[in-house]
Amino acid sequence: MFLPEVTFEVTPAELEAELFYSFSRPQRHRWHDFLYRTYPELYEGPHLVWRLSEVMDPAVLQCHPKLAELIRPIKWGYNSFKDITIDGVEMVQYFAQVYKNCISAGYPFEQTMQKLWEEAQKHKDALERF
Repeated sequence: MFLPEVTFEVTPAELEAELFYSFSRPQRHRWHDFLYRTYPELYEGPHLVWRLSEVMDPAVLQCHPKLAELIRPIKWGYNSFKDITIDGVEMVQYFAQVYKNCISAGYPFEQTMQKLWEEAQKHKDALERF
């Protein structure tokens, strides 16, 4: 498998846009670790699990204004994200709200991720548009 053999490195010479990913790396690694342990067969390509992980980076970071203030990202996710809606709401905003609801309800990390996965399965058609 590809993923267990990959290492990530961010050098000082990388563009400012890459800072978004380096600062969000702890959250990303926790998220990716959960998904990879739970669904390793789906995490090798553009499958639903991978698509959800791509949406959740900007969704989670937008829920934490102090982090966003530090990072000042140039953009939030893929350009096509803005054109994809779920129930009339921009896709990233939809998943950000699900995330916020879980955090507000005091869900532990794994339960939050499970809820997001359930929503991804329910809205698979939207996630497959990017």
